[in-house]
Amino acid sequence: MEQPRTVRSGTKILLVNPNRYRDPPVPPIGLEHLSAHVKARGYECRMLDLCFVDDPTMVLNRELREYGPGVAGFSVRNVDSVLYPGTEYFLPAIRELLTLAGRDYGCLTVIGGAGVGAAPRALCDYLGADVAVEGPGEEVFARILENPEQFRGSRQVLRGEGMVSGSGRDLNGLDYRLYHDSGGVVGFRTHCGCSSACIYCLEAGTPVSFRNPADVVRELKTLTESGYLHFHLCDPEFNEDLPYCTSLLKMMVRENQGMKWALYMRPGTFSEEMFELLGRSGAYLVTLSVCSWKRDIDYWRNVKEMTGLGRDNGIRVVLDVMTGFPYETEDDLHILLDRVRWARTDQAMLNVNFRLYQNLPVTHLIRKDSNLTQYLSAPLKEPLLEPVFYNHVSHEMLIKGIGGDVLFGVSGETRGVNYQADERNVR
Repeated sequence: MEQPRTVRSGTKILLVNPNRYRDPPVPPIGLEHLSAHVKARGYECRMLDLCFVDDPTMVLNRELREYGPGVAGFSVRNVDSVLYPGTEYFLPAIRELLTLAGRDYGCLTVIGGAGVGAAPRALCDYLGADVAVEGPGEEVFARILENPEQFRGSRQVLRGEGMVSGSGRDLNGLDYRLYHDSGGVVGFRTHCGCSSACIYCLEAGTPVSFRNPADVVRELKTLTESGYLHFHLCDPEFNEDLPYCTSLLKMMVRENQGMKWALYMRPGTFSEEMFELLGRSGAYLVTLSVCSWKRDIDYWRNVKEMTGLGRDNGIRVVLDVMTGFPYETEDDLHILLDRVRWARTDQAMLNVNFRLYQNLPVTHLIRKDSNLTQYLSAPLKEPLLEPVFYNHVSHEMLIKGIGGDVLFGVSGETRGVNYQADERNVR
């Protein structure tokens, strides 16, 4: 029989999800992992999900007053919706919530989440947080809790060392029915970080650490036994390490949980065995993240082969394509479109608008050449928290290149993600 945990006296912790974007709504699994970790350390902790509330300020105010936490952690999943045109900027609303927790209720405020990587120091200052955590937050947050007062007003940026195995995920703090009924899908993750070097991506080159495969499968079993059978993977790309993927997939196949899931991958790092196991594990949709930046023919051969292996194993393969980099020409666009057609993918979504962040290589390229500023949606205003997009390919050029081919879609013309469009495949 499991022994009850000893609860430490003193500081209460409130973990807040301020993300109210609903196309689709995404459960804050980072907070679930964090909650499980700090509870395993003996701390009293609650999660507050503001995604579906009508008045987040009122709900947070009530929770702060009634629960009385000493530390409030906020997940910043995204700075904005990263869609152009029609971008939604999230930071002002998040700042209002942090101000309430920190100034009005005296909480130590900590920010974390994928969005922090955009500009950790600037985000900490703009939001008025005491501490920003970049990367996996479990161990770092636990250190903060050992002596929270030393971080008050520090504006420190702390870097997470890696994912923690063993503490699991707190699945009791969210109402998953709300997400399911609103078109959301339950997520899970196998690792964090990415070894790729894509010049437009915040996660490129970040430290990679893996979860214990047994922890992942145990978590999935808990969720499927609760009636949730449709999942999407929250990794940057699943195929970071082939032996790890193969080991995990074999365990998933052995469990035979009846789940269906969608995932992202990148060209390369694959095998016939991997795709066979993916199909047997319930994977029904693979989105390949591809781009036109200095890609040789071997890269596109990988795309074509992975598409074929997906088809052979009953998996729909679509491409998420970034193109229109600085110095690319209209001829380069046509070459890209022809290579996508050659790969015989099921669908390709084209994105020609680059959201620029402070430390991205593509941003540095544009800063160095004043001739490129004509392609900006707005002047580069440091630290680039407010959305600025680079668009080298006009809409007219793109539509002309597509030529009515139904294979292609254009990012930004519709909201939502691939696994929502394909949800009919899993019902």
